[in-house]
Amino acid sequence: MFAIQENGSELNFSIASDMALVDRFVALAKEFMERQGTTRFSEIIIVLRELLINAVEHGNAKDRSLTVEGTLEALGQDRFCIRVQDEGKGVDASTLSFTMPEDPSQDRSRGFALIHAFSDEIRFSQNPSCIRAWVSVPTYSLCTHRMEGECAVILPGGDITAASAETLRRLLLKVLDQGVSHFCIDLSDTSDIDSIGLSLLIAFARILKENSDKGILEIQNAADSLETLFRMTRLDRMYTIVRNQEDKDDSPC
Repeated sequence: MFAIQENGSELNFSIASDMALVDRFVALAKEFMERQGTTRFSEIIIVLRELLINAVEHGNAKDRSLTVEGTLEALGQDRFCIRVQDEGKGVDASTLSFTMPEDPSQDRSRGFALIHAFSDEIRFSQNPSCIRAWVSVPTYSLCTHRMEGECAVILPGGDITAASAETLRRLLLKVLDQGVSHFCIDLSDTSDIDSIGLSLLIAFARILKENSDKGILEIQNAADSLETLFRMTRLDRMYTIVRNQEDKDDSPC
């Protein structure tokens, strides 16, 4: 079973509970979103794919005789509503975890954390078992870096949140792969860091420690509220917080 019907701003689907069909539909969904004028849709695809995987794997227990159906609806160029319905008993939202597992080697329990991170709103219903998620395409600030001697100054260019963390992660790893071990993250344009952003900073500190015993991590130009956040989360034990000009003069960056 693989039935697709496009009707203006809606893409309706009904597929058998098969992971291969999930990939096939996701590819068609990308083409549909391009026709709607959307050029950046990675967050929407993440939510769509995770909802479909949940429906196939948990809702229908991978029973190919059971179907997964729903709608991908464009609410404008940069916002979509995803409805996914399966033939299972439904999801008890109170039993779900919406946070990433702290152990990065754990390969499960990330699905609803990702759905929650990238969705504006999620609604669960039973009889029939259905989940609706509203997802917006975020506006990204430019994430860049510059070299000052042997130090890489990283400029996130905005808030470090679930929507932008992947871009920052890729930049940090790219610079690290170039043999750089001194990093200074400039938060001049950053006013907010969410739990996903904090997890990224913690994970990168661990990666740098594994790669170099002489690694240096600094954060500069952080707002007072962010400095408080770093103390509360003990991030200041992994990063040196540069607070004033004297600290900057002593910094290798």
